[in-house]
Amino acid sequence: VKGKSDKPVYLYIKDGKPELKDAAGLWGKDTHETQAAIRKEYDDQRIRVACIGQAGENQVLFANIMTQDGHCAGRAGMGCVMGSKKLKAIAVRGKAKIPMHDPEKFREIARAAMEEVKTGFISQVMRDTGTCGWVDSGISYGDTPTKYYTTVTMPEATEISGVSQNEKYQVGNTACFGCPIGCRKVLHVKEGPFKTEEPIEGPEYETLIAWGPLLMIADMGAINHMNTLVNGFGMDSISSGASAAYAFYLYEKGVITSKDTGGLELKWGDIDAAIKLMNLIAKNEGFGKIVQEGTKRMAARYGRPGEAMQCKGLEFPMHDIDMINASTGWNMDMDSILKAGERNFQLMRAMTCKLGVTPEDDKLPEIALRPIPDGGQEGNVPNMAKMMPEYYTIRDWDNVSGKPTKTRMESLGMGELAATMHIS
Repeated sequence: VKGKSDKPVYLYIKDGKPELKDAAGLWGKDTHETQAAIRKEYDDQRIRVACIGQAGENQVLFANIMTQDGHCAGRAGMGCVMGSKKLKAIAVRGKAKIPMHDPEKFREIARAAMEEVKTGFISQVMRDTGTCGWVDSGISYGDTPTKYYTTVTMPEATEISGVSQNEKYQVGNTACFGCPIGCRKVLHVKEGPFKTEEPIEGPEYETLIAWGPLLMIADMGAINHMNTLVNGFGMDSISSGASAAYAFYLYEKGVITSKDTGGLELKWGDIDAAIKLMNLIAKNEGFGKIVQEGTKRMAARYGRPGEAMQCKGLEFPMHDIDMINASTGWNMDMDSILKAGERNFQLMRAMTCKLGVTPEDDKLPEIALRPIPDGGQEGNVPNMAKMMPEYYTIRDWDNVSGKPTKTRMESLGMGELAATMHIS
């Protein structure tokens, strides 16, 4: 989508024919309301909608593009780009069939794969506990960050684990299209200040931790509510949660006070403060205007660059071949699959280098290298001085420019691209 509209619009594509439609009545609505409104307009529940919420409209830097009430094209702020174009949504409806090289062979392999996936041990665990099933193990292994990544222990977090959700709140499952597992949980919180009138889709692991233990919150009803809010606003839950947690951290250290936050007292575990800050971020107003910049810019603003838990400006997360041939007519084996994967990886690296990334950017923030004395990490930190040169050698990247070498690019069939990017 090129250019920018003078007024809010959405793109409607019916059977391959695109049309720009007025979106004045949708502007200001959250992503849940937007999807419902477009389907209602055409009286068609099979329309698929990718849209932005208020965060994208207000050009929050980590705004997402959302679809299917919780699925998203997240990270890196693509929703902000849509908002800058005044493009509220892209709605698609069509009946064309996807062409297959060998439909019968594809269906045969798909049925076998589905059965194998459904009966696998990990699949069954994921169906029961979802991605949040990792919480208990993560705490044990020292892999679940809490209190803005400064510790990995929070006993109360067992109350929000996948097992606990299954026992206390879960009433059903949902799945991504075509998936037989159904690891996404439908939860019903029946009591407390955040009870829901009806079952709603609950948070995945990343959102659970980012807007939970990272803020020292272990209230399942509250996190379930914040998951609905962050998806409705259309914000990346990892970057928004990490940035909010960094604000709480700065408040605890005395770097900022309630005068800086517009009266908000950002004390660990304060659910009301977390929700109010989320609203300010989505509106891009008040103290939220600072937090929506992300941890890298926040840390630079307050003169504490080593504390931004990010790399290259992106906040840290909380942690079969025959089918392809049957569908496409290609003749791929495992080696060619792995080569295709490396082509993608090296292409992304070449592009980021072209945009200005150098080896100086390939480093962890100082706060990530502080040893945590308790939990599964036992005071260990990665030896980056040893690991990075080894990694560069494995990837075949130039030590000075950080770019993939010309020899490596040529071996992957991308010699022409290497020339255009001045890779030598």
